[in-house]
Amino acid sequence: MVKHFFKKNRLFLTGLGIAAVLFFILESILIKFGGRLDGLNVWSALWETRSNGWIYLFLWVTALGKEIVVISLAIVLSVILWFYRKQAEILGLWLALLGAGIFVILGKAVFQYARPGGLIPFYFENSNSFPSGHAALALAFYGFLGVIAARDFKKYWARILAVGSAAFLIFAISWSRLYLGVHFPSDILAGLLVGGL
Repeated sequence: MVKHFFKKNRLFLTGLGIAAVLFFILESILIKFGGRLDGLNVWSALWETRSNGWIYLFLWVTALGKEIVVISLAIVLSVILWFYRKQAEILGLWLALLGAGIFVILGKAVFQYARPGGLIPFYFENSNSFPSGHAALALAFYGFLGVIAARDFKKYWARILAVGSAAFLIFAISWSRLYLGVHFPSDILAGLLVGGL
């Protein structure tokens, strides 16, 4: 079953891998010459206009991408999938999460980009910035959940709802990281690429 998944999606996975490598190369070249894919002045305007209501909402949203929350939900999903005898999906889920986690750890160790500083972040994180672990785990877990839910639904509208809900949640978690000022846009894009692998 897992072989079938990789064989069926080989072209997509290859393209995603190539895009990720090209993105990392481009980012590395820009860093070497003193730039980033982020326009700090553009994002500063967003960060300067934050409101307390949105900040507290996005603190809850960003929690949905924390490792402990994603792993806990993945355990619950694994139990449900086991009950329905979907062992291949359990394996796929944990491979996706493990792969995303490994690439995030390696990316943070290799690139060692600092997070936004000064008055920009609402709170401080003590790890490197690039790539975003929240974005990677959000796409790996919620994307996987949306795809398997859509695959099992018979009605077209239910499939659209499953994929749309997953996409909205992934976007909201990613946006929350920007809004709270703990990541640059390139960190989020790299995290999404990593999560999609």
